[in-house]
Amino acid sequence: MGILARRRTGSGAAKAFANPGAVGLVQGALADMIMAADVAEKAAQVEVEEIRGICPQHVTLIGIFGEIADVDTALKAVREFFALEDEERRLGSGEEGGRK
Repeated sequence: MGILARRRTGSGAAKAFANPGAVGLVQGALADMIMAADVAEKAAQVEVEEIRGICPQHVTLIGIFGEIADVDTALKAVREFFALEDEERRLGSGEEGGRK
């Protein structure tokens, strides 16, 4: 956990979640990670922080900190959110089953 503690960018959560039960990591484009953080924090009692050191021009890494069940719930909500968003994009573009 020491490596993550040194790379976390937030200030308040570092104290509140100094020794979380679990950490979930998600990476992607900045806009997607802002949405992922919002979904995760609304789905469960977790704290989300950006993790420094990834290529900030292209991808961002977020850490989801909390108890095991809460992090699991948050990650599941993030996966479901992006699965629904991908499905809506396919349907909006006239694709069926992922193919045109």
